[in-house]
Amino acid sequence: MANAVRAPEADMKSPTLECSTAKSSIAEVPAPEPSVAESSGPDSETSKPESTAAEPTAVKPPITVFHPDADLQVIVTSPNSDAVIYMVRASALTCVSPVWRSEIKDKEIQTLELGDNPEAIGIIFHIAHHNYSEVPEKPTLDQLFELGKSACQYECTHLFYPWATKWVSNLFTIVGQDHCFDECHKAI
Repeated sequence: MANAVRAPEADMKSPTLECSTAKSSIAEVPAPEPSVAESSGPDSETSKPESTAAEPTAVKPPITVFHPDADLQVIVTSPNSDAVIYMVRASALTCVSPVWRSEIKDKEIQTLELGDNPEAIGIIFHIAHHNYSEVPEKPTLDQLFELGKSACQYECTHLFYPWATKWVSNLFTIVGQDHCFDECHKAI
């Protein structure tokens, strides 16, 4: 009997949780040229199709994987940007947000669609999956504004407590910038 046996120390290794981004691409396939058997007449052997340009193909949005055992696809669309696809653990989302818990729990969904800011949702997902190195140290005012809106919408403001003091202290530097009054509503 030839059974594979793993060493016990291999089972004791902790998995690494790395976030990776994989971009999908679609290869363009040229239109087929007509064969000689399809031709009819003496001039048709040398005739070329009128248009050999391949039809435009749709570009798939980038996919960001937050966990190696991701079981939920989240498509985030925004009127200001292209759609982004995030692969996440459903259990991580249900733990951090009662809104997501009600949408995911006891349902056999594999795709969740959100109409929100993809960057803000990505930061929330990094925190939810304990990938703290991807959380910005000094987010811009626009990032803070979008994070605040998303956290309120999905009831997960508690995720930001470890960073709140540092992030708020950075708001004071905005007051000295030119045109700060144009953006001050975002700091309120």
